[in-house]
Amino acid sequence: MTMRLRTLPALLACCAFMAAAPAGAQIIQFEELPDADPAQTETFDGYDPGLVTERQPQYGAAEPAATSPQAPAEVLLPLRAMHPEIGDQTRYTLRGVVDEADFVMFLPAAPGATTLMLSTLSTINVLPERSRLDVLVNGKLVGTASPENFDAFRRADIPLPEGALHAGRNLVTLRAEHTHRVFCGPDADFGLWTSVALDRSGIMLDEGEFDTDALGFLSAVAAGAARAQPISVHGSGDSQLLEFAMPIIARIEDSFGGVPPEIRFDGYYSTSTGLPELARVTTLPEGISLDGGYQIRRGGDGAIVLLVEHDGYEAAGESLLAAIPEGSIEQAPPHLTPGKQVSFESMGVENIRGEGRYIRRGVTFRLPPDWLLLASQKARMRLLYRYDTGLPEGSLMLVKVNGTTVRLLPLDLPEVAGQVLPVLPVDFGAALLNPGLNRIDFEALIPGDPPDSACEPRSNPAFEISNRTTVYVPDSPAMSLPGIERVMANLEPSGITMTDTARARLPEGLLPQIAALYDREGSDEDNDAVRPGFGLTIATPRDISLLEGTLANDQLAAMRIVLTAPAATAPVEEEEPDAWEQVEANGWLKAVLNPDRLLRLPREIGTGVEALWRGEAPPLEEWLAKREGEAVLLQPDPDAPAQAWLILGAQADPQRIVETLAKARWSIDGPRGQVSLYSQELGWQNWISPQRRLVLHEKLSLKNLRAVAGNFASSQPWSFIAIIMAFTLCSAIVGMIIAVLARRRN
Repeated sequence: MTMRLRTLPALLACCAFMAAAPAGAQIIQFEELPDADPAQTETFDGYDPGLVTERQPQYGAAEPAATSPQAPAEVLLPLRAMHPEIGDQTRYTLRGVVDEADFVMFLPAAPGATTLMLSTLSTINVLPERSRLDVLVNGKLVGTASPENFDAFRRADIPLPEGALHAGRNLVTLRAEHTHRVFCGPDADFGLWTSVALDRSGIMLDEGEFDTDALGFLSAVAAGAARAQPISVHGSGDSQLLEFAMPIIARIEDSFGGVPPEIRFDGYYSTSTGLPELARVTTLPEGISLDGGYQIRRGGDGAIVLLVEHDGYEAAGESLLAAIPEGSIEQAPPHLTPGKQVSFESMGVENIRGEGRYIRRGVTFRLPPDWLLLASQKARMRLLYRYDTGLPEGSLMLVKVNGTTVRLLPLDLPEVAGQVLPVLPVDFGAALLNPGLNRIDFEALIPGDPPDSACEPRSNPAFEISNRTTVYVPDSPAMSLPGIERVMANLEPSGITMTDTARARLPEGLLPQIAALYDREGSDEDNDAVRPGFGLTIATPRDISLLEGTLANDQLAAMRIVLTAPAATAPVEEEEPDAWEQVEANGWLKAVLNPDRLLRLPREIGTGVEALWRGEAPPLEEWLAKREGEAVLLQPDPDAPAQAWLILGAQADPQRIVETLAKARWSIDGPRGQVSLYSQELGWQNWISPQRRLVLHEKLSLKNLRAVAGNFASSQPWSFIAIIMAFTLCSAIVGMIIAVLARRRN
């Protein structure tokens, strides 16, 4: 049985690998793309990136969508985004003046000299004569395309010399440089984009080049996964196959980026009306044996089929794992050690160059999971930067920590432009930082000069942040506050379960797909920091009555309404008062002279006192009443902070939820707090309880007493105030007793 279990993961892994593999998940046979007229195709020799000096049509006719179910002799191995867009893994959009993204292709063999096809569509705002799309393969520039397709996706052919691609994993980087044809300025940057059809971009291979071996099978699976097609497993649907496939799928996803592949279980004689499969897995019933426990064969439809006998999972898994590249395709966000000056360079960050008119560049890093400072302690960044000469008046840069602006810097001072400026200390509250993922952003706005014509090209970036910039974060005692983010950071596959209703209503492969996100074996994540005992239950709205805990019991009806209501017609936006109006309105004189404000003053005072007592977050019932969502992630019981529930509503797309959870591992925009509601329009919206219980994970001592007291006072001000008042009252009583006794003695 153990053997079977291990084999199962391997088998699943291979499937996952294909799915996770960049451009080539399942062996899906695509309709042959129309050949471009040689006179209409611009070519590039060798690695010459030469700019297009004369406008030549670079694309063939508009491409039809690949919908034909007929299998051609050639198969497209498409690109797979390392960080796919939520909701559509077959498209990726490069936005703004300058943007770049990484993609992966997994090949069964080195193809020699070949052609990389790129199918793109750009907004009409792009001026093609001064825009470009650079293509790098495994770090080398191989060609440049012109973003000139405005009405339909069309294909550009980029010749690749022999040796540019190799067997296995290949990294393709696309770098877009856009110029707006009409306007110049930050607003114009938001109207620039080029979309890449990943399922029609890649290289063509003959079907026969997929050998009936582990590498050929994985390449075929990767091609299918890049087209967002699930891995098909034909057989009896052994539940243990799902359970023990999790580690393998995780290993594949970690090696090739993207999202863990979806798994679909079919019967032996099931058929599909879509594109033919490039690869699939067939599990054999008991009584049928194969040499070695498994075989890889070519099916009658041309698919590469992995046949696994009932006891052959382990052998098949070992063979597939041996073909998967070791290590992660990208490094996890670097760790920042509190209590030390840490440079960007030591975190693996190169100089940050800001190009364009609206620019947002930054650094993501991790703090220890038990780091916590909530009081007035200060962190400091020693910023070393410079900005270009000739920037228009009004140019500025905002320094942000986790989305909060901590410094505004002018970029329009001619006397210091073009020089490396002295080190600038930037202090900010350490309470802005979180355990786990954090981000420091440099956001610049460069006005157009003039704003009503295309921007003049600049040879230098608008600003440059040196990687010798350092960040100091004060150390803290080992403390934590409960939250969804803490559960997800410590979650392991064995802690993830599904309710009976969820198993019946949700896709069968959803459980191993989500579990694969939290299998850290073989990844670059810090496994030593993971604490055992955390759990996640996947459920549906029908399971809400199963929730236990004070938080859940008080809000069961509200949660049902939120998850079963029709989709919101417009996102809910909370109004933010104008800062200058507040400065003027908050004066005491105006409050006295303004009758309306004077009448509101008692209520505002009461609201302020209430906020001091229970925190700034509104009551959960009030918060839920303003929102609608498709899924909710919550901690139902404050007494069980290690447990969370993921409830998928009837309108939730399970694959979209998986994609958002995958993104949360490298983005600060994931679920947090005690309740997190997901909607397609707004993503994860978080509610943080004001009554969270602070936990100290080390002994109290004189060394950490001040920090512990500060955290306690900041997280539970009402308790702190009550303690201080009680202490004051006791002191007063003692003083009175002493005074009375002294008087009697006299």
